[in-house]
Amino acid sequence: MIVRTLSLSALLLAGNLLPAAELKSGPQVGDPVNGGFVVPFLNGTYADKKRCPV
Repeated sequence: MIVRTLSLSALLLAGNLLPAAELKSGPQVGDPVNGGFVVPFLNGTYADKKRCPV
């Protein structure tokens, strides 16, 4: 049990010491976006229709 705990601790420590690649989420500023942002409206004038809310 102690060996497993020490092994896991060493693995986690080594993972934190290694430099991580810069993570990016989603399109970045200036990147083109394919298509429009179309969602179904749930209520109001356009209920049950797909439209761009922007």
